[in-house]
Amino acid sequence: MEIAGAILAEGRDALLHSDLVAARRKLEQLEKADPTMQLAEALRNSIETAEQQAASVAAVDRRRDNLESLLESHRLEEAERELARLSATGLAKVSVESYRLRIADIAALAARDARAQEFERAYKEKVQARDWYAARDIVLDFEHSIPDSPRPTLLFNEISRLEEVHRRQQGIEQGVQQLENYLRLKKRAEAELAFKIVLQMDPEYPRRAEFENRIQSLPR
Repeated sequence: MEIAGAILAEGRDALLHSDLVAARRKLEQLEKADPTMQLAEALRNSIETAEQQAASVAAVDRRRDNLESLLESHRLEEAERELARLSATGLAKVSVESYRLRIADIAALAARDARAQEFERAYKEKVQARDWYAARDIVLDFEHSIPDSPRPTLLFNEISRLEEVHRRQQGIEQGVQQLENYLRLKKRAEAELAFKIVLQMDPEYPRRAEFENRIQSLPR
């Protein structure tokens, strides 16, 4: 019994350190050393309880890992179901509430992103149509709806830049039309002035050489 008592103490020490493998080995030794089998039965019960607890902890850890994966991939409906299962296993209330807040935060960010994408889509449509006023109205709504987003400021700047490019292109096209008209009418002075204006707007105008030759061919 003295030997059995020592083995029991070693088995319980193994359990205290969560070493279930060592505890099982001590149980095998104790079953041979304990003439009454009462000590062995007590250690067996303790080991089985510890194994059940370890299995429960492992199951909770697996669910938490799965929940983290669902949160990272923004699969919120599945995450909520997994959280409900975790809550049923007795997960600490503070942990459950923490996960609920994270789900709510991710959902809010997802809704914000979806709203921002809708503004971006509408903005692109107006820009492609060169409807600068409508584009600015959309960006203004964007700014009011999501005031902490940096995108509206960038879009406002983009509109100004695109509008300037468009106006410049329109000016060049109008200047070229006037130039073509003066060339047809053989008005050299007017054609030279119109050509000068075009070059001021676009010094690298691709038809520059062509127009220079056509102007030079006109009578003075």
